[in-house]
Amino acid sequence: MELLLKVGGSQDPRHWRDGQIIDIRPDGFHKEGTLQRKHHCVLTLPGDYWQLRGSTNWKWSGQKVYDNIKKYLVAVDSQGKYPWEQTMLLDEKRLRRRDWFFDFKLLLDLGLITPSQFDAIYDKKKDPGTIFIERAFDQIVRNEYSHQRLSSKYSLARGSVSSGTFSIGAALNYATVTAFEADIIIPGDGPLTGNLTGEHANEETVISTGIVFDVDTAGYLLKLTAASGAEHNGGAYGNGARVNFGTYDYLKLDETTDGHLDDAEISNLAFDISGVNDYGLLSYDGDDENAPGCGTTQITTAANNNNISSGANKRGFRINLVDKEFPDGESKLSLSWSGSYSKFYLRWYMRESYVWTNTSYQKLFRIPDSSQKFIPEWKSGGQFAIAVSPFGGNEGVDHVTWTNFEMGDELSLDTWYCYEIMFDIPNKTFELWINGVSKGQKTASGIDTGWTVGGMEIGGNQHTAADNPASTETRDYDNVVVSESYIGPVS
Repeated sequence: MELLLKVGGSQDPRHWRDGQIIDIRPDGFHKEGTLQRKHHCVLTLPGDYWQLRGSTNWKWSGQKVYDNIKKYLVAVDSQGKYPWEQTMLLDEKRLRRRDWFFDFKLLLDLGLITPSQFDAIYDKKKDPGTIFIERAFDQIVRNEYSHQRLSSKYSLARGSVSSGTFSIGAALNYATVTAFEADIIIPGDGPLTGNLTGEHANEETVISTGIVFDVDTAGYLLKLTAASGAEHNGGAYGNGARVNFGTYDYLKLDETTDGHLDDAEISNLAFDISGVNDYGLLSYDGDDENAPGCGTTQITTAANNNNISSGANKRGFRINLVDKEFPDGESKLSLSWSGSYSKFYLRWYMRESYVWTNTSYQKLFRIPDSSQKFIPEWKSGGQFAIAVSPFGGNEGVDHVTWTNFEMGDELSLDTWYCYEIMFDIPNKTFELWINGVSKGQKTASGIDTGWTVGGMEIGGNQHTAADNPASTETRDYDNVVVSESYIGPVS
């Protein structure tokens, strides 16, 4: 089996450290001559990867895959538990990137690698070639909590890339997004020096661990996207640039106190997060408001993931309503736009599974994501409405309501509808379209005509406790678009 190891790193345990295990793969996975073999180190050890893993199915969740592979690719939480041992605390700042590593200086002192191989490992201008170690994995792997690295002048070498465009895929610069992320300069060593892009080839790659981007972008753009011509076409998962998640996996944009991730974009990719407890795309953006932009990324989940209907793959964003009661358990997707606008159009597809009987509201969006000037919602009685400036001093005083589109009447359950709203702030006017048919314009008085909007939240504060829907009740969103002109239904 092959191990991809980090070369150089930080003294800060939150970031990559020298010798930590980036990935574990079958023999021959990391092609010779690629950039990842120059910047990282590939060790080949005895053992059949697939036998150790227990299955060739990337979604397999047997104990062997956790004991023999995945525990070496994560770090325990503050309770000393791996993700599969207890509910994962996604917003917890992990103490380390990895718990397990290989000490290159120790390998040299034991005579398992030669001095020339040791020097070549840290020479990031060349591929040191295949380094085969005839020693069992568990005899030479070390744990960060119990082993102190032997002193080496190379061990704090910096990350390799801080700008440019790099290819991701078999035999390309980096075989996986994981390998790409591990090679980016860490905040403690400096910021990006230009736009940095990872371009995914027209193929499927597989990640087998959580990936955390913690970067000081310094005003530049960090972007994960598809190479030209490799864009996912918007249909079912299985074409274009796509990433298959294993189990307990995620891709997180994580701004910390030393990594100011001001600008990030993930676009034109498809993510298969149908494995056990896959978390998909996450963002913790600290005190900055511009991360991330999700572009046209598709997220596909399996039939048994998040209570999705049997036998189907769905795209978009699902809220399991019983879990999203305000103020406890609130879950939301926050999106920042490319600018601020006084007139804009919001178009989305939505499907309901439940007729609401509550006497309050069901929030669909919060616009913008902080002050909530506008809240498209299901109003008491199941009428579609927009709450205007609900927290501007006169809570709930100004609603515009469309009585010609109501749950239980014009709306049918388990059916996709195309919704579109025009927000014309200078003229205090809104217009609603359902499936491309206008339901009329409404005017609100409680608007400051100088307002502009630059972002929104999907989800959060979805219902009141009195409503108490069953655990299987959901709201599905898909194909959300914001534009300066009318958009209309998908053709």
